[in-house]
Amino acid sequence: MTSPEEFIYDNRSLLTHLQNFQAYTRAIPFNDLKNWDEVFFNDGQTPQSLAALLEQAASAPGTLQPQQAFLLAFLKMMETPRRLMNTLPARHRDLYFRGVLGVKPLPAAADQVMLQLTPDEQHQTLNVPEGLLFSAGQDSAGVPVNYRLDAPLLINHARITDIRWLLPDTVTNTVRACTLLDVATGITPPAGGVRLFSPQLGGKRGQPQDETVRNGWLLVIAALQAAGAGQRKLTLTFDSSPVGFKAEVSIGTKWQPLLCSVSGNTLTATLEASLSPEAPAEYALLTDPVIRLYQEKSNATLPKVTAVEITVVNAADVTVTTADGVSGPVQQVNYLFGMAPKAGSPFTLSSPAWRNASGQTLTLTLTPKWQGRPADLKAWYANYPNNPVSGNGVFKVKSEDLVQKEVSLFGERQSDNALIFSRTLKEGENTLVVNLGAIDFQHALYEKTFKEGNITENKPLNPPYDPRLEDVDVSYSLADVAFTPYALLPYGYAESREEFASPHVYLGFTDMHPGQQLSLYWSIETPVPFTPDGLEWEYLSQTNGVAEWKALSKQLSDNTGNFARNGSGAVTLPADAAHETTLMPTGRYWLRVSKFELTDHQVQLPVYMTQDLTATDQQKLLAMQPNVEPYPWFNGLWTNAQSATLVDAASIAPEHFATPLPAGTVSSTVVPFNGLLAVLQPLPGWGGKAQESDAASMQRIAEQVMHRGRASNWRDIVQLIIANFPDVHHVRLPGMKILDGLYIPKVPPASSGTSATAEPVFVTDRVQEIMVIPQAGINQGQDPHKPILSPARLKEIQQFITDRASPWLNLRVLNPCYLDVVVKYDVAVDEHVNQANLQSQLDEMLRQHFMPWLNGQQRVQPGDTLTINDIMQVLQQHPDVRYVTDVTLNDVKNETQADKDKYQAIETTLAVINLKLPSDASVGLPQPEETV
Repeated sequence: MTSPEEFIYDNRSLLTHLQNFQAYTRAIPFNDLKNWDEVFFNDGQTPQSLAALLEQAASAPGTLQPQQAFLLAFLKMMETPRRLMNTLPARHRDLYFRGVLGVKPLPAAADQVMLQLTPDEQHQTLNVPEGLLFSAGQDSAGVPVNYRLDAPLLINHARITDIRWLLPDTVTNTVRACTLLDVATGITPPAGGVRLFSPQLGGKRGQPQDETVRNGWLLVIAALQAAGAGQRKLTLTFDSSPVGFKAEVSIGTKWQPLLCSVSGNTLTATLEASLSPEAPAEYALLTDPVIRLYQEKSNATLPKVTAVEITVVNAADVTVTTADGVSGPVQQVNYLFGMAPKAGSPFTLSSPAWRNASGQTLTLTLTPKWQGRPADLKAWYANYPNNPVSGNGVFKVKSEDLVQKEVSLFGERQSDNALIFSRTLKEGENTLVVNLGAIDFQHALYEKTFKEGNITENKPLNPPYDPRLEDVDVSYSLADVAFTPYALLPYGYAESREEFASPHVYLGFTDMHPGQQLSLYWSIETPVPFTPDGLEWEYLSQTNGVAEWKALSKQLSDNTGNFARNGSGAVTLPADAAHETTLMPTGRYWLRVSKFELTDHQVQLPVYMTQDLTATDQQKLLAMQPNVEPYPWFNGLWTNAQSATLVDAASIAPEHFATPLPAGTVSSTVVPFNGLLAVLQPLPGWGGKAQESDAASMQRIAEQVMHRGRASNWRDIVQLIIANFPDVHHVRLPGMKILDGLYIPKVPPASSGTSATAEPVFVTDRVQEIMVIPQAGINQGQDPHKPILSPARLKEIQQFITDRASPWLNLRVLNPCYLDVVVKYDVAVDEHVNQANLQSQLDEMLRQHFMPWLNGQQRVQPGDTLTINDIMQVLQQHPDVRYVTDVTLNDVKNETQADKDKYQAIETTLAVINLKLPSDASVGLPQPEETV
């Protein structure tokens, strides 16, 4: 009834009839000398030869005897009623299935496509109605192939420019970030899609690459703006030790790492004189240079910067204006006090960096070396009348900004004194004024004495000393430097830190504005469903200059079922949505999805395999099982997109459904639609199926008649699963020793005796387990060697059967329980055989036989055991193997013989073997002994 083959009522052939006729006539006498068989089968003719003549009647010689020709003609005539009789089973089944039950072949199922629509420049928004027809050409019979839009779509010019994600790692205490799409930098997703939050190694320009999120601070310091100021040292004081911090400074589009050292609660970073800090291009809203401090650990607490001090060594940005009006860098001016300075002659010091340091304490050290200065100025001026120079220290400078207010320029002998200034800078002030003291260098006295002729040979008059710089060292420091700290975020910055306890996906959009509707279409496959509130949608807003993420759940419509399937969604961008904030890159509006809370996805093991194991052995067995992929496979995301369904699938040629409709086939509407500029079909079609054939229809109906949609026995369960779950290739039932009945029997309570009215109870500790094996190429686990279905899919299968079975059935549907089996073997080969190549070939033979799913083949039905003989039989099939000398399974040193014996046959009732072979290790292949 359920066989796909037609039932043959009379399957006897012409030869069979001739042989039966010969046997029958052999028992009937013709005369006293012979029987009737000798009348019909004479002249060398046999049933075989006569049957052959009839099959090739056109080439027969025409010498057949009349009785033989009569016999063949009669049997040929009987072919017609035999054929008619053989049609009876099919006609009866057709009558019963279609006439009585009224069942028909399944009609063709319409396929779907995803279309992305673009309005023209005259339309900022365009309403595309449901049912709009799009053309995909014609089928092989010339019938138009049209698709009807599944839902109305409000389109605009919005486009997606960014897809980014974050994934916290509690093991390493870090957060991993990845930019999957960035139109501005040319980063695009991998061809064929990507698993959300999976590692991305990059390696080439334009490929996504993982980065560890930096945890730290941005310090905006305007005082760093001055260029060419010399080597700078930043001393940053924290409220606790900043161990592990690194620092870098912004230089336009680049970040320059800085050499750092930590001592106690301070961090010192050095900026070489060649660096010219600028505002960072990465953070478009900042206009001053930035010091970025970071570490890669996501600590709960982060030391805060409490003070900043800048020290400039060999400052080249300090300029001087002399009393003569000469201006220039201090290092390039010879005469600070001008030529022939008088008492009180001033010079001023200034720097552009000081203009940005209002309220900060400036400490400047000027260390001059004076050219040609006499070592003893008192002696130099000794012949001057009424000599006012009593020593080197009488030449002083005065300034309100000097630490000591008045300081001698010169020390004893050749030593020169440093000038140390300290001042709290005010808004707009960037100069220090210095005046020569009350005693000048006696130029006026020299001229007067010279004119009066009071110069004698025994009292020569030395010319006045003009203080001229031979060299000068200028250094200054700014204490209490003004800075603005911001917490460093993965893609921006804010006044406070943000903790990331769950994965996040960020979506950036441009060419739209608040109030417009954003229509999205997701192509996504999720192995493990998210809980009903497992996804949280937010948008980036800004009110009164304060940026924050706000919930979007009320404004969002989503028919993907929380990323459970492909589908569209739409949201009206709220009025306070912002595209210029510090939290994310500017120039686009941002949405983000967070939380990603999964339903149960724990791997379950068969009860019968674990009930006798210790907790340690159970953990070992559990460790062999593959982990389920927890996050969706992402094929793509499109704006202004919607699905469309094939129109009138019954009239389309079957060839249309043989392969998915290629991407790009649909490119226009059937009738021009005003305002619609372009139609794209980014993905191949899906879901189509041709009308069911008669043979497939009869097979399906026969199976339905057998089980009637009920799981009454093991055979029904298998057929229901295979028929309704196309991703299942095979269903493995329990072994005979645990296959003790489908349903749990009713047992009356002990107190009720044998009363017929006693309520039955269930034996809840008895569970019937079955294993489902996925189709080749389907794997929702993380190990390609161990394909599995997700726990959610297993629960769906289990619920499907439970809904059609007796409530007494306590069924569990499981993935294969994978057993890692270490196989070692020795084989004897000839001397000419390359042992390394043979090793690889033998391992591949074992994999193909016991693990065929690795090569995309359908999995063979597992046996009840794996034995050493099974391995030997495969090895011996190789032509270069003379014989197998040894095979061990899970052989472990120092085990007892009893322990080793249990590995001679490994039970695999609800398990699948995953062979561990010595492909990457050298295994000696012994040579056979020479025979004489």
